[in-house]
Amino acid sequence: MAEMTPTGVVAGVGAVERSRNVDVLRAAAALAVLFGHAYLLSGSSIAQGDRQPLHLLVNNGSAGVWLFFALSGYLIGGPFVRALLSGNELPNLRGYAVRRVTRIFPAYLLALTVVFAFGVLPGTHVHWWQYPLMASLLHNLVPGQQQAILFAAWTLTLEMLFYIAMPAVAWAIRRVHPAALTTRQVAVGILSVWAVSIMWTFAVGHVADPTYNVWLRWVFPSMVSMFCPGLLVALAVAIWRSTGEAPRWFKAISTHPWRSLAAVVPFVLIGCYGGTITAPTTYDAARQAFAVASGVVVIVAITRQDAKGTLGAFLGGLGLISYGIYLWQATILQVLFHHGFAGVVPAVHVGTGAYVVHCVYLLALTLPLATLSWIFVERPAIGWARRRTQLAPQKTASADAVVESGPVNAEIAVARS
Repeated sequence: MAEMTPTGVVAGVGAVERSRNVDVLRAAAALAVLFGHAYLLSGSSIAQGDRQPLHLLVNNGSAGVWLFFALSGYLIGGPFVRALLSGNELPNLRGYAVRRVTRIFPAYLLALTVVFAFGVLPGTHVHWWQYPLMASLLHNLVPGQQQAILFAAWTLTLEMLFYIAMPAVAWAIRRVHPAALTTRQVAVGILSVWAVSIMWTFAVGHVADPTYNVWLRWVFPSMVSMFCPGLLVALAVAIWRSTGEAPRWFKAISTHPWRSLAAVVPFVLIGCYGGTITAPTTYDAARQAFAVASGVVVIVAITRQDAKGTLGAFLGGLGLISYGIYLWQATILQVLFHHGFAGVVPAVHVGTGAYVVHCVYLLALTLPLATLSWIFVERPAIGWARRRTQLAPQKTASADAVVESGPVNAEIAVARS
């Protein structure tokens, strides 16, 4: 067995380069969502219960969203987990809030403006109250509004709620327990939140009203479970940093990456199969299989050397613009839906061949817009936030800025046999 050593921990804390492996995961997550949505260009949708191989793939494009949530749990939750374990000061709330808001809202508001102007679905009447509701990302808190106007924005509300929950929970814990927490206390806390979230989901799955049933199962209390694997990864890394010894389960996954990835294949298959089941309990239970698989994938990625070569550079570049890919693929689809497919979408029919054409077509439309969004909107907003909060490059690992600049695999070296 290869022996892991945290030799890069101290040197890597000040690393400012991005982690390419994490960017590759972002790219994979964004592309999974795009390819899942591309099927809509056929003018039809997949019926739940259809288990043809192509339909299983399409139905589970949302698995990319679960990977995004696991990454957020790890990257956003990490600084708060470390602060609670060490007893050190929590990340500065003002700087944290400014960076989170500027990372999410500028590009989102631009995409939302385009949808309001050109992408509202035919026959949809937009009420005045939906404008501020959507602009503030509060729509997911209102039953029946989760996918109104810009259908992909429901995940952004959940991300924002997680961004709010992390400092709120950390502050509450610090008020009750000013001293450093033990690793056992933090682990029990995360696992308890995960269990309660699952139980909540199962409980509300029995609500008879379909609107409230869907809303309660896909709103934040239920979706907290999807962030928990990332939080456990953050805890394991914090333990490794402080003691020089990773937890056994983390070490087993990191030192046997191919076995670990093979072991999660059944979880992915369970998740895929569950995505075709109409029964809420079965469907929601299968979603947890994706959560476990996402956590394992994150561990493998952050403990490997960065992907190299042309493919690694290409995927890393896609990861850099992954937020734009997620936003603009949905925006493009909305505009196409609004204007109809005739003359603008090739191969408007179902089937594997048409699906491949649709994937390439949507990707070709999305990548230029995502690139422009990164260059002219997202990157300037990130730079402004850093200047505004006086975030020096050497301090990026001390707060949530690790999302943009170099997570753990810039800090952890894995000794090879």
